[in-house]
Order: sequence, then C-alpha cells, then structure tokens
Amino acid sequence: MITPRLCPRTRGPRLAAALLLLTGYASAQPPPFTLTILYCCLEDAQGVTVGSGGVLYGTDRGTGQVFSLAPPTSPGAAWTPTTLYTFNFPQPGPAIGSGGELYGATARHSACAGGQILDCSLVYSLAPPTSPGGTWTETAIYRFLAGSIPLGVVIGAGGVLYGSTYETLFSLSPPASPGSSWTFTQLYAFAGGSEGNDAGGGLVIGRGGALFGTTSDGGVGYGTVFALTPPAAPGDAWTHSVLYRFAGGSSGTGPSGVTIGKDGVLYGTLSGGGNTACSVGCGTVFAQAPPSTPGGAWVFTTLYSFTGGDDGYDPNPGVAIGKNGELFGTTYGGGPGAYGPGTVFALTPPSSAGGTWTKTTVYSFTGYPNGGVPVYSLVFGADGVLYGTVDEDVGIQLMGGVFSLTTE
Repeated sequence: MITPRLCPRTRGPRLAAALLLLTGYASAQPPPFTLTILYCCLEDAQGVTVGSGGVLYGTDRGTGQVFSLAPPTSPGAAWTPTTLYTFNFPQPGPAIGSGGELYGATARHSACAGGQILDCSLVYSLAPPTSPGGTWTETAIYRFLAGSIPLGVVIGAGGVLYGSTYETLFSLSPPASPGSSWTFTQLYAFAGGSEGNDAGGGLVIGRGGALFGTTSDGGVGYGTVFALTPPAAPGDAWTHSVLYRFAGGSSGTGPSGVTIGKDGVLYGTLSGGGNTACSVGCGTVFAQAPPSTPGGAWVFTTLYSFTGGDDGYDPNPGVAIGKNGELFGTTYGGGPGAYGPGTVFALTPPSSAGGTWTKTTVYSFTGYPNGGVPVYSLVFGADGVLYGTVDEDVGIQLMGGVFSLTTE
C-alpha cells in the first residue's frame, strides 16, 4: 500500500456533468479548466489508464511500481493510491482486460533467468485479487531475449495482445486452457531505410484488426506512419504499408504513436519540426485520413504548428479525442513566461471540410506547487474529466503526480 502524501491543490468546483458541453465546432471554444492534483509524489510517471469505477492505473519508472488510484467515496475525500506490483522499469500503460486484469511490459525485470537483469524484458499480466484488499497476482506472459525491449501492449479481439519492440511488431495469443503458455508470434520485422525503423510509439487497433503506429526513424530520415493489415487466411503474412514519410521542416520530425478518431482518421503529434522559432522546430499536431476509394493514398494534414511561446512547444505523444471531435493534448514546455512548464491545449475542428482547426490553450502549468512538465497523453474518464501526469513540481519540488482537469 502506498502511503498517501497529500499535495497542495488548486481549489475549484468539480462538476458531475460532462467535461465537454460544446454544441458546435469552430464557433464554440472549450471552456476554462480547473486543475486538481489527485496524488503525489511520483518519480517518473508514465501516464494513466482509466478502468472500471473510474479507477486510474499507471506506472512509475522511478519507483518501479504499477499503481492504482481509486476515486473518493465521499465529496472532498482524497483519492486512494495502492501499489499493485513493483517491477524493474515498467513501460507506460497498462492495458485493461475484460476481467479487470492488467497487461503491460517492462524494460528490465529482476526475475530474469541467468541474471540478465539489464537485458531481459517481459510482457506481464496482473490479476486482481479474489477478495477486497488481497494481493494482485503477477504472471510473466513472455520473456524477451537480451536486447529486445517491449514497449507496451494493446488488447485486440479474443484477448490477443499486440505490441512492439524497437525493431519488430508481435502478438501474444492467450492459452486455450488456464495455466498453459501464451503463443508469441512475430508479425513483422522492420528493415529500416524507406520503410522506417524504431517503432517506439506504441500501437492502436483499427477496423478489421489493422494495427497502426509510427517509427521515429527511417522513411526519408524523420520517421513514418505505418499500417500492418492482418492476412485474409490464418497463418499467412501480415501486410506492412507506409502511409506517410516525414520529411522534416514543415512536415515535422519525431512522431510517437497515433490515436484513431471518427471514420478511421489517425491523429498524432510531432515533437519537432513545424515552426522554426525553436531550434529543431516547435512541434506539430497532424491528421492522416484514410483514402476515399480503395487503394487510394492516405491524406496527410498538419493541423497546427506550435510557436514556442505561450502556446507551448514539444507536444507530448498522443491526443485524447472529445465527443465533438476536439483533440486535447499537452506540451512538454511553454506557456506564460520565458520558460513555462507546459500547457494543455485543445484543437477544435472546423465547421466545414477543409477549414482551419482552432487551437486553444485551456490550461497553462504554473510550476511548484501545482505541477509542471506534463508527460504522456491525456485520457478521458467516463464522467468526461481529463486525467494526466506531470513530471515535476507537485507537493515536493522535482516530484511528479497525477492530475485531473475539469470545467469551471
């Protein structure tokens, strides 16, 4: 059990109503937001996932813990943190199964055979206890050979896990009977060059079980967006396709994963490129729309280029999609002041096709004691509240924490 350490928090009314009350697109801007620190203090927070009952699950690389954060049972009470298990360098996640079990990956693990602690990684499951207050049960689903590092997993049809290392894409199929081994399959190995390499942004699952992701290198040197389509017949090879090759400059650099929106459109962020006010570019938000006819080309669009000032710079991986198609994300730096500690932004889609997306800074972090330097993507709770993590300046300086964002 984590011993709760209460943090100073920004006070504000918490709405039970949905976060987003927008009735239009460009004509209706996101309302003001109030930030509340739910928990501190984390050493290297990796984002959170929302589970049943509004419980948040996350990982902290600094302490190695996979933790849960349960919402209060009465108004004004504190959230309840619990350490579920401690690993050696857990990756972001975890993914939540249909039975409440958690799935994730580690970059190192203290129980590796042969003492290869620094080079042995695994995909794990954590099964919830059978009675309240019991212990979660950890199982190593698959151990990777030295040098291969799984970067997290997503859950597909039939409980199949899909994931990536820097060099490969893989699946893990659950056993046919309890206690048997999971089946590991390498779906694709990147060859570098024009097809890209360094698949470090994680995967998302689209229609028909297609996998989408990014590489941070290759293509024409600045990374790619790719698709991996399942075969028509079991046992045949999956089909890899490059949907876009980043060219640097206004095209951007440093992709790190995508999110799937309405009609299969992919949305993502680039840590560099775009506006040249920053030394390597201030970063952008982009969309990748599927072809209008079978076999056609995907359409790439830069939705916004950050300027490096009050609007922020270096957007973090991933965006959360609102009910009206708004995109919410965070920037690692920027905001008011010469060295602002990051922002939360919203991009509102245009009222007509081909129009300009409207960017709004909905929250600017102020640093100690209310948090700064947001990391990883935001997620929506069932109540429409946004949740995320910061890396610094919560309660105790240089420590991070978990926060919520609600409308005024």
